Amino acid sequence: MAKKTKKKRGRPKAKIDVDMVRRLAALFATSKEIAVTMGVAPSTFYLHQRLRQDIRDAMVEGRRLGKMSIRRRLFDMSAKNARVLIHMSKVYLRE
Repeated sequence: MAKKTKKKRGRPKAKIDVDMVRRLAALFATSKEIAVTMGVAPSTFYLHQRLRQDIRDAMVEGRRLGKMSIRRRLFDMSAKNARVLIHMSKVYLRE
């Protein structure tokens, strides 16, 4: 007599793509927006953020990459626009 395989019970595990989290965080998407994009409830995403270090690291790294991108564009714009150059000197040189 063959054994019956048990059916899995409950809701399927939420799959959260860490690379997608990093890319969305670089665009300064909120946690709620990232959750909706991933197709999970915001509360589920918050839970995974608390429990999984890789998701927290992806959020921090993504935000850092987003800020770096903004700085790079400001630096490029400062060569053409004196107002941007003055702003950058005030922010970065504290003058």
